Amino acid sequence: MEPATDDSPVVLDTDRRWREFDHFSGPGNPRNMFTLLWDDAEANALYVPPAIDLDGGTVGVYWHPSREWLFIGHEFCRSDCAGVVGAMTILNRNTGYSREISNCGGLSACIGWLPHTVDIDALPIGHANSVLPAPLSITYTNNSRYGGALLLNGYPYWLDCDRQTQQQNQVVNVATDTLEFTLPSAERCSAETFSQDVVFALSPNHAYYAITDTSRLTTLYAAEDGRIITRLNFFGEQLTFSDDSRFLTTISTTANAVWDVEQLMTTVP
Repeated sequence: MEPATDDSPVVLDTDRRWREFDHFSGPGNPRNMFTLLWDDAEANALYVPPAIDLDGGTVGVYWHPSREWLFIGHEFCRSDCAGVVGAMTILNRNTGYSREISNCGGLSACIGWLPHTVDIDALPIGHANSVLPAPLSITYTNNSRYGGALLLNGYPYWLDCDRQTQQQNQVVNVATDTLEFTLPSAERCSAETFSQDVVFALSPNHAYYAITDTSRLTTLYAAEDGRIITRLNFFGEQLTFSDDSRFLTTISTTANAVWDVEQLMTTVP
């Protein structure tokens, strides 16, 4: 891990940065690996697609020592976040290749560059392809309503407890207050369990269902047994399956993505 670069005379090593990181410090704070994007004219001139689940803009940059690759940090929320980093995009300045890879912010346990002392050839062989699920297509657009998120008025479903089985497996339509689906596998309820806000979609052939919960990630499940097929790096604020159940469309405030369910079943490790 390379040390943070910041105008401040204080530069913390990885361990101290992890222990003393302040989520509300903003990218200019020496406890954060990122430096302010608007202070870096070179990085500020590069095109970066908007974050899938946020539209607060790009605020932080973290360069590789070679100056070929860089991490771009998007603001944690849509406004008034004081530059706190949330979503993460990796970008190649020469090719323009970019991929949003995480939404964990500037924590050193989340992203970073390997130090030059690490022998790459000695590392275990990885997968030939990215282990991150990739959409069949993605279109960046502005889906915001009233200047805010699609879920501005709340989530359309909640996940409630079945008091007989003591499992949190009841998918209830908030608008109609009706039970729409019972999850085949769920966590047990307790006296402290509250209804959980979710976005939900069931495929027409009843083979799959998708849920976006308050983690702001969408997960695809097998409806027969509740097995997780894959977790998508996408905040699906609206979810829709195609009529033939082959494709899942996820819509966020800033992007629409189409996922090939059959491909995800066979290629995601």
